[in-house]
Amino acid sequence: MPPETTLLCFFLVLLLPPHASASGDGSKWNLLLSNVGISAMHMQLLHADRMVIFDFGPSNISLPNGRCCRDSNDRALTVDCIAHSVEYNVGTNSIHPSPSSPTSGAPSA
Repeated sequence: MPPETTLLCFFLVLLLPPHASASGDGSKWNLLLSNVGISAMHMQLLHADRMVIFDFGPSNISLPNGRCCRDSNDRALTVDCIAHSVEYNVGTNSIHPSPSSPTSGAPSA
């Protein structure tokens, strides 16, 4: 292709209207919950409008009914009474500890 044609094509492309970006189309983010109680390091979208949010670190969600996990082999936390995962229900916009929250050791009452 001759250089003049390449240059003409380049300038014609510059004359095209700009493509609408995601931020320029009027869309916006909505904050559904101000605090889910745990760091949302990982998330898994499930069926039926549910999501599991989980992380390894500490959380602000206690396990239900005062349950705790005891693991004498855990160097960081031998007694763990907090949930490391929560289930978010989109339909009700609610959070609760995941049924499988006790992830280390055997749960005890």
